[in-house]
Amino acid sequence: MPGNIASAVRAEITGADPRAVLARIVTAPLPRASLSRTRTGICRWLGLSVGRGTLLMSSLTVVGGLGSWRNVTIGSDCFINQDCVLDATAAIDIGNDVNFGHGVLITTSAHRMGDGRRRAGVLDPKPVRIGDGAWLASRVVVLPGVDIGAGAVVAAGAVVTRSVAPNTMVGGVPAREIRPLD
Repeated sequence: MPGNIASAVRAEITGADPRAVLARIVTAPLPRASLSRTRTGICRWLGLSVGRGTLLMSSLTVVGGLGSWRNVTIGSDCFINQDCVLDATAAIDIGNDVNFGHGVLITTSAHRMGDGRRRAGVLDPKPVRIGDGAWLASRVVVLPGVDIGAGAVVAAGAVVTRSVAPNTMVGGVPAREIRPLD
């Protein structure tokens, strides 16, 4: 029986990134929307690549298995609002001066189409890049393989399925160009 328990525990934690888990545990007690510099400092101390002046307004959820913490790069002077999730199965590169609204989800996990027995086939992760100065409003979802150009704006609730040109506003499901920006 003890071997079965140990085996079950190993199966549950295999692939979890220990630094991401530790960061969640240590930062969880910090009040939301305050102590953001402390939270950012703890994440940086635990090995998250995050630039100076960046503020994390609540515990940042980083998932994607072992090594996911190393797949995330956040630039300087960014603002990451509450309840954001980064699925970093592949690289996520967030430029400088980027703003995330509440509940932004960036996912790099994609599956190839499987047969009728199981449609979610083999995992095929693809990186995501967010350019300098971009703004992703509340509840934006960015799907695998997307590049969001510098200075782009993604309207609240949009689902971004393809890359966005620099200095362009997009919105909707799926996100479409609304207008070019100056």
